[in-house]
Amino acid sequence: MINDGKIYNFTRSEYPLNHTASVNAIDKDRTGCLYVSSGDVLLKIKDNKCIEEYPFPQDPFSSDSQITAIYADENGEIWVGGYDTTGNEGIGILADEGIKLLYKKLGRVKKIIKAPDGSLWMLAKYGLLKYDGTTFHEILTETDGQEFYNMSDMAIARDGKIWLVSSKLLMSFDGENITKYQYDSEYPNPLGYIDIDGDDI
Repeated sequence: MINDGKIYNFTRSEYPLNHTASVNAIDKDRTGCLYVSSGDVLLKIKDNKCIEEYPFPQDPFSSDSQITAIYADENGEIWVGGYDTTGNEGIGILADEGIKLLYKKLGRVKKIIKAPDGSLWMLAKYGLLKYDGTTFHEILTETDGQEFYNMSDMAIARDGKIWLVSSKLLMSFDGENITKYQYDSEYPNPLGYIDIDGDDI
């Protein structure tokens, strides 16, 4: 991590539970604390020190679990997406007792972003979820014929249009209509991430 012009490297000895797995997601809350996924654990980092660890809720029979998405909203809520090998997967929030799963029907959540209207959108294993502040809504699912299993990233444009990307497909959704853009390349997996800079995708 880079802070105040210095590079900080967190080693195994700094984590009481010795979690040093790959980082899948990172975000900062309104107080300046960093939340970092380290395998199956959410790390809370303040002043360059790990001050709390929150394991992803895992079935006792699961051999592995992963935290795959983090979003810190302006109200102080920390949203967490993840999964374990028994199918215990979905989206949850960080509560007093730890990570609490709230919705599991569409599988692990890969990305969480906020739309211009204030709603939260979540790219899940089997579809798109929208949270309007009180209720989760399944907007597009595998039953709609979309290839969500292979979707790896999502972004929202200023006009509210949602863009999704897989290895060979770019897709936009305006709330009613879906537009697909095929990408032909000699490389087996040419696309993986998406970002929006003004009007450029």
